[in-house]
Amino acid sequence: MLAVCEDDVIRFSDIPEASFFQIKLLDREDRKEEEEIEKLGNAEELHFILCALYQGMLENCLIGRKQIAQKAKEKGHPLKEPQIRQRMNILEEHGYLVKSKGRAGTKLTKKGKRIAEKLMANGS
Repeated sequence: MLAVCEDDVIRFSDIPEASFFQIKLLDREDRKEEEEIEKLGNAEELHFILCALYQGMLENCLIGRKQIAQKAKEKGHPLKEPQIRQRMNILEEHGYLVKSKGRAGTKLTKKGKRIAEKLMANGS
């Protein structure tokens, strides 16, 4: 780390604010999670599912496998409901989403939201 100060003594005012360090930690955490998804395989499909769920959350509607399959078909991703179920199981096992039965639907965890937000911001 580079410190900038007026003389040979570093004063408290020369030290960066805490947010300077927190951003670096978040970037590292995001990269770690991104690498984790890459290791799981089918990263593009997992990203698509996370983004579809996130988009549904933004629109205040819960979407299920059938709606995700329809969106996938529209976007040119050949995903069928059984494949989506399997991918969602993987995402749940790794803490990206929580599945509930019936109308409660599937919800993203904080970890899943963070990755989906980053993907959406990058246009993925």
